[in-house]
Amino acid sequence: MQFTKPMIELVYEIRKRVPSDLKPAVKLANPELIPELIEAYRDSRDTILKTLIRALCEQAGPAWLDALDSPPATHSKLSVHIYRGNVQHKEREASTGDSTAVMERKRKIYRGRVVAG
Repeated sequence: MQFTKPMIELVYEIRKRVPSDLKPAVKLANPELIPELIEAYRDSRDTILKTLIRALCEQAGPAWLDALDSPPATHSKLSVHIYRGNVQHKEREASTGDSTAVMERKRKIYRGRVVAG
């Protein structure tokens, strides 16, 4: 997708207004930028942020505006993990009601690597 100068300026303004946990994902190099902004649009209560995202989708094309107005799909099985500025999409594990199974699945991570224990 080609970004025009007004679209780039909108992305900069959106990056200033999104919550801090989403800021690493709001970059022009991110290929999933607009879908992630659509999710932020649905989760946000900030009207200025919603207006900026809507303006970006209008400039991106009618397909993105339709995606913005359509009801949200069921939650995907992917979760976003951000570590040192890198955004990774991983599959979610199925949750079970057994708390011992949850404790067995937890792993210790030290400096980005899984350690025994």
